[in-house]
Amino acid sequence: LATADGQLRRASRERSSELFRLAVGGHGAFGPFYSLTLDLDSLAHAQLAAAAPVAWAAPGDPAARLRHEVALLLPPGGADAILGDLRGAVAERRFALTRVESHRASTEEITLLCWARREYLAVRLEFSSRPTLGASVAAAQLKTTLIGTALDAGGSFMPESLDSATRAQAEAAYPMLGEFLAERQRLDPAGHVCTRWARDAMRVWRGERCRVRFGEA
Repeated sequence: LATADGQLRRASRERSSELFRLAVGGHGAFGPFYSLTLDLDSLAHAQLAAAAPVAWAAPGDPAARLRHEVALLLPPGGADAILGDLRGAVAERRFALTRVESHRASTEEITLLCWARREYLAVRLEFSSRPTLGASVAAAQLKTTLIGTALDAGGSFMPESLDSATRAQAEAAYPMLGEFLAERQRLDPAGHVCTRWARDAMRVWRGERCRVRFGEA
C-alpha cells in the first residue's frame, strides 16, 4: 500500500492487520494499492459458491438522458416485495428504470468498513432522467428515498452509494464509519490522500448533503 507518508507498506491478515482491515474495502481512503497477492484457491471457492448475477435492462433507452445508479443490499427473504416497492418509487417520481442487476452477497467480517454483515441480495438500480439541473436534484433525492426503503426493510446499501445517504442512514448502515474516518484522519492528518469517496463520506458524516453532480451519466 502506498500510504499518505509516501511509504510502501505491506499489510495482510497477519502483518499490519489493522492497516489491512482499513485499506481493504476502504475505497482508496488510505492510499492506492501498489501490488496485490491473491489467494487463488479462495477465489475459486468463492466463484463456485456464488450464484450467477441476474440482470434486466430496458430496451431502447435514449442515450441522451442522464443515468443514475444506487447500490442496495436487501434481505433475501422478501426481496421480491422490496424490489416492487423500489420500482414503484422510481415510477411514482416519473423516472425511467433502465437496468436492474442483482447477485448474492456473502457475509464478510474481514474489513473495518464491513458492508455485508449478513447474507444479502445485492441490487443495482439504474434509472434515467432528463438532462436538467432540476431532474438531477430530484434524482439525488430519489436515491436517498430508495436507500431509506432498503433500510426500513432490514437491508442496507453499499459504500459506493454513501454519497446519496443522510447522516442517519449512514449511521444505521455503517455504525463503524466514525471510527473509520477517525483512523483516516489519524494516519493522514494533512489530507495527502484525497479521493472523492472519502470527501463525500466526510460530508455525510458532518451532516452535509453531497453536491449534486449535474451532467454525470
